[in-house]
Amino acid sequence: MKRFENDEKEDVNFVATAIRGKENEKELDSLFFTLCDNGLIEQCPNDEIPKSQKLKADGTLIANFESKKCASCPLKEKCVAYKSEKQSRIKIDTKRRWLDERNAKFKSGEYQTLCKLRPPVEGLMETKTKISEGAN
Repeated sequence: MKRFENDEKEDVNFVATAIRGKENEKELDSLFFTLCDNGLIEQCPNDEIPKSQKLKADGTLIANFESKKCASCPLKEKCVAYKSEKQSRIKIDTKRRWLDERNAKFKSGEYQTLCKLRPPVEGLMETKTKISEGAN
């Protein structure tokens, strides 16, 4: 298969490999924080309980954690909480939660399997359409 004009002149042979880049280190998104039935945070991924929190009318959740506990947390490098001297704060709005749920769905094995089925199905439908158009 010729890919570029100079392939034959330069005697170039392209070899496709299965090697892919390293997956990025994932940050702890809002799905890692356990929520109660009333929408408040029950605990963080390191099993710490927030010292205060409130749920606004627009669905935005703001929770404050003790900064000393966050400073010694093994997950602090990946945590999405804003850190200050007094406290660490996480703010989760409904859009952020929806985006995190959608991203988790897209990374699931079932969804990726369905995505791999789409191109062959589209190719089959295109072939069937051409055959039926040719018969008319």
